Amino acid sequence: MVECHRCGKVIASKNELTTALQGLKVWGYHNECYVEHLRKEPSLLFRSIRLNTHAGKIVCILAPFVGAIIAFSVMLSSLQSRPPLLIMIVWVVVFLIVIVGMPYARYRSYHHFEKPLG
Repeated sequence: MVECHRCGKVIASKNELTTALQGLKVWGYHNECYVEHLRKEPSLLFRSIRLNTHAGKIVCILAPFVGAIIAFSVMLSSLQSRPPLLIMIVWVVVFLIVIVGMPYARYRSYHHFEKPLG
C-alpha cells in the first residue's frame, strides 16, 4: 500500500503516482497533490526532482557520469595548486552525494513506491 505524502490517501496505480526527491528523501504523491505541493513549496535554488518520469530517469543515469567528470577535473586541478583540506572534503562529499545519491534515490523510488503498485 502506497500513501500520498500530502493528502494521506492511498495511491491506487502507477498512473496516479509521482515520486519526488526532496533533499535526500524520496516521497510519493498523487499527480495532482504533487502539482499543488510544488506551487506552495518555497524554493531557493531548485525544487524537488520527479524521479519516475523519463527526465528523472535520464538525470539519475547521467548524474554519476557528470559527477565523476567534475570530480576528476577537480582532482587534476588540485595537483597543480594545493587547496585547503576543508575545501577538498566539501568537494568529495558533494561529489559522493551526486555520484551515489541519484541512483540510490531512483532505486528507492522503484522499490518503495512503484514495485508495490505492480
